[in-house]
Amino acid sequence: MWPVEPARLYDALLAVAHKLGVEVRVERLLVRSARAGGLCRLRGRQVVLLDDGASTVERNAALAEALSLLDVDGIFMPPEARLVLEAARRATPVPTLAAELMPKPGLRTCRETKS
Repeated sequence: MWPVEPARLYDALLAVAHKLGVEVRVERLLVRSARAGGLCRLRGRQVVLLDDGASTVERNAALAEALSLLDVDGIFMPPEARLVLEAARRATPVPTLAAELMPKPGLRTCRETKS
């Protein structure tokens, strides 16, 4: 099963996000950091923002970390995607309320812009 092709894993993680109703956006992030994105709430919806300058491997890590914070137990996914999400869940500390309200490193608070 290993190694998993990064593009294939990315597609599997996107499918999990879609099944959960989580929007995934790949956008240029203004501030570079060690993280390639993260989960935020925008107008009551959960959105994962990913840096368009990040590699597929970096996006996979950020997307897996974001999805690991959600309940994915009832979601069907390929075994490699489940393994990556479980690994991300073990590596991610349980967020506190204060931590959830703080912007993530490399991400600014989400704000809708008028088009």
